[in-house]
Amino acid sequence: MRENSSYGLSKNERLYHQKLIEKVFKTPFVVKAYPLLFSFYFEETPNANPNAILFSVSKRKFKRAVDRNRIKRLMREVYRLNKSLLTNPFAPNKNLIGGMVYTGKELVDFASVQHSFIKLVNNYQIVLKQIEEKG
Repeated sequence: MRENSSYGLSKNERLYHQKLIEKVFKTPFVVKAYPLLFSFYFEETPNANPNAILFSVSKRKFKRAVDRNRIKRLMREVYRLNKSLLTNPFAPNKNLIGGMVYTGKELVDFASVQHSFIKLVNNYQIVLKQIEEKG
């Protein structure tokens, strides 16, 4: 019941295929809002697969797994609450495939991650408009 809600984050919505992950980070579509970086592309899928997203934190910057897991948990929660903002109004039949990377060097709280995510969504909307204008 919970997975069917719009606020859930099911396993189908998590990106875990190696080929898709490589494709995400080779794409030219990148949006930045410090300390978040969002690389994405759109893919047509024949069935009703949801958008897929990956969350990543550098092991080089955060040696302790506890810190990396906390930041990923915060990013997942912010995405889960605001994922409706990442829809593409220009291509509703295409699914978003993306990767969100934390690029900062310090631990943050929920409010600062959410603020960065909102800025990232605003930049994302600008990039979508530019992509649509180019055709």
